[in-house]
Amino acid sequence: MGLHRFLAVLAYHFEGFGSLIKGKATVLAEEGQLLWKPMRQNETTEKELMEDLSEGANSESMDQAE
Repeated sequence: MGLHRFLAVLAYHFEGFGSLIKGKATVLAEEGQLLWKPMRQNETTEKELMEDLSEGANSESMDQAE
């Protein structure tokens, strides 16, 4: 727990370190269409994306998600 707290404090005070530890958000789909290049770069499959979409957004299709 101490290490987690230490890293959280560093991430809070140093933006570059925070990005390194937490990562950055990436758009994987836009206007109902999958963006294959960012998906490959993030090693995300269509199945994983659809599972996360149905769990997090209570949506079964890309058309219903923003």
